[in-house]
Amino acid sequence: MWILLLMAIVMIGGMLAAVGYYLGKWYFLLTVLLLLILDEPIALLLFHKSTSRQALTGKQAMIGKLATVVTEFQEIRGSRQLRGKVRFNGEIWFAEAKSEDCPKLSVGKVVRIGSVNGLLLKVKCRDI
Repeated sequence: MWILLLMAIVMIGGMLAAVGYYLGKWYFLLTVLLLLILDEPIALLLFHKSTSRQALTGKQAMIGKLATVVTEFQEIRGSRQLRGKVRFNGEIWFAEAKSEDCPKLSVGKVVRIGSVNGLLLKVKCRDI
């Protein structure tokens, strides 16, 4: 936007100079002043838009999303945890769930990602 304004000011200055009108240093100072005045609100608006978006990558973007079970979850010996594999965004991840929350996780079941710990997803049974 501000580039278009600068181009318009330069074109007007060029046309005036072509007909013999001397612009001098005041024209230059006016151009810089206009750019400083008009550029700040535009820059603030663009910066606000870019910082108010939700994370698109990383583990924070995965939390709350749905994944599909690809191997049946098995109970880990000596604990109340189930472990298996899920597919999320085309990738296979190791996943863990609490056995009291999800008594049986079979292939094809949809689960919700609760947290990410390295390459292990902590999943919860999806509320239907």
